[in-house]
Amino acid sequence: MLFDELIKFENNEKLLNFSFKQSNTLIWPFVRVELFFKIIEKEVHTEFVSPPLNLEMAKKMKFRDKIDYLVKLLLYNPFFISKQFDILIIGKNGTILKDGKWLNKVNDYFGLEYEEQTLFLDLSNWFKFNFPRYPKYVKCFDAIKVKSTIQNILFGNVNSEDKKEIENFINFLKKELPVKLDENFYKALQKKLLFTSSELKYFERGCKKKFLKIKPKILILQDAHYGGYGLISKWAKDLGIKVAEFQHGVIVEAHPAYNFGSAVFHSVECKKHLPDYLLTYGQFWNDHMRTPAVKIVVGNPHLSLALEKFKNEKRQNGNKKILIISEGTINSPLVQLTKELEKKLQNEKYEIIYRIHPEEIASEEGYKELYTCKNVTISKTGDIYDLFFNSDYVVGSASTALFEANAFHKIIFIYDTFISRLYIPSELGIWFKDADELYYKIKNITEVNSKENMDYYWADNWSQNYKKFIDSVLL
Repeated sequence: MLFDELIKFENNEKLLNFSFKQSNTLIWPFVRVELFFKIIEKEVHTEFVSPPLNLEMAKKMKFRDKIDYLVKLLLYNPFFISKQFDILIIGKNGTILKDGKWLNKVNDYFGLEYEEQTLFLDLSNWFKFNFPRYPKYVKCFDAIKVKSTIQNILFGNVNSEDKKEIENFINFLKKELPVKLDENFYKALQKKLLFTSSELKYFERGCKKKFLKIKPKILILQDAHYGGYGLISKWAKDLGIKVAEFQHGVIVEAHPAYNFGSAVFHSVECKKHLPDYLLTYGQFWNDHMRTPAVKIVVGNPHLSLALEKFKNEKRQNGNKKILIISEGTINSPLVQLTKELEKKLQNEKYEIIYRIHPEEIASEEGYKELYTCKNVTISKTGDIYDLFFNSDYVVGSASTALFEANAFHKIIFIYDTFISRLYIPSELGIWFKDADELYYKIKNITEVNSKENMDYYWADNWSQNYKKFIDSVLL
């Protein structure tokens, strides 16, 4: 299997010979996830849809949006915080509007358990911040990153050692990787590494200055396993701060961010780029990854609270609803599937809702043709659990939403693709290969999926579990 080859490649200890000399920081942890996803994309002939690069996005922003972003950075900048906090959470800004405030469903529930002791430093969603937020203490982390980027543009430079090291690293990849990649990819990667080399000292200085002022005992960093912001883990650990990450999606043996070859797994230096703890939804996820982080089951508060909320509510009447979950990994096939299914159902009492993945919202080119489909509604915002509750069928390939829909006792259809076979257990859902088969199975389905072992995926008592963890760290 392809992923097995990539893990085997990561057994090579030579990977750890390359570092940014100015900052004494390993290069490999910074690039590994992006590189592995690029290889998988190439080998399985798919395309991972992602939002435009920050610079491209900034250029395309409307003037009023730029002003709004800058105003938010000034109003909620973290440079003048006087209070100290035991818990610091760096994660995405809120995307769900609830009771007039914006909620981040990954981090906020946990942070609210220790509200007076927790500071949130929010990352923007494509240069957009939503306020007011649910937690009491929220500032914009972007201000630190923007400041370091400006300093780098004005004063930064790449020394000759780093230039040579990055060049040697790129040549090593070209020679040793089990898959050949396009020369343009390597050029872009080299350019990115050169910019990172010169920016690191400013970014590190900004982060450590803030850590020293806030004095957290634990940092909870969203996407800490993904590499780019893993550098923040390293800087926090330099100051004796423990680092954790909340699970935010599917984790299985084939996920590049949560599975490591032996050279990285056992490397003391690489572990500095990773969180000390990974707080997961349930034991299933713990059993399907290989990371040196300590895995602790806490549960999924947003799911638990939603299931309790909908327990006694009644569904909307009307046509049967088919919810299709978009994914960046197979954007084009899912759009085509939706169009074909809509044609087959055009004279029948069905409605199709196409839910856009958050990372795809800014890339409208990938799904804009669905606007011409009369019986397809595109959903970009709001709580997906509301869509689950009012849907009869949920269709997807490898999304966490499929596991969550199962908790809602929905009939789940799994699009049989290379990615879904890697990410979804064969016993979950009803599998299909094309629109014809999906149409037939929707028309002839008689019973819902099995709900056995739900507690294996979704642990109960998330509040108690989290408090137990935090108390053990803060003592």
